[in-house]
Amino acid sequence: MIVNDEIRPSNCANMQKQQLSESEVLEKLRSYCAYRERCSFEVESRAKELGLASEKMEATLSQLEKDNFLNDRRFAELYARSKFRQNAWGRFKIREGLYSKRLSKADVEQAVAKLDQAAYAKQVKELTEKFNAQGYSADRIFQKMKAKGYEGDMVYSLMQEMRLV
Repeated sequence: MIVNDEIRPSNCANMQKQQLSESEVLEKLRSYCAYRERCSFEVESRAKELGLASEKMEATLSQLEKDNFLNDRRFAELYARSKFRQNAWGRFKIREGLYSKRLSKADVEQAVAKLDQAAYAKQVKELTEKFNAQGYSADRIFQKMKAKGYEGDMVYSLMQEMRLV
């Protein structure tokens, strides 16, 4: 039975945001970056959540880069490798994911270029064979591969070799 339905400040988290000093924010951002690899966009968003003033943002991000907590190129390469290996994403989908993180074109293209070509071709073949074994039509296999981010011409030529089209 609810006797009192009023909202009490002790029951509501974050009703009043406590103001953190610049050094406390920097320390929290270091911890945030040390937990897993982050890009500048993610760190900047987190800094805003912590209440860091806009005029202090550039200096804080520079300090994190100088201390090697933040490196967009390193993030891009790790992201591309992990999405390729763990999620079986193709180049197009990896690029889109990296661009959504607001990374530079140079960082994105370098990360995608570093993917192992032999492993990439092998994965395209394995996925196509897997979808074929599951009984999908050639059109559906092609759609699924495109949705995963693989190049249409590469998939189509492989499907021709496999005599699926």
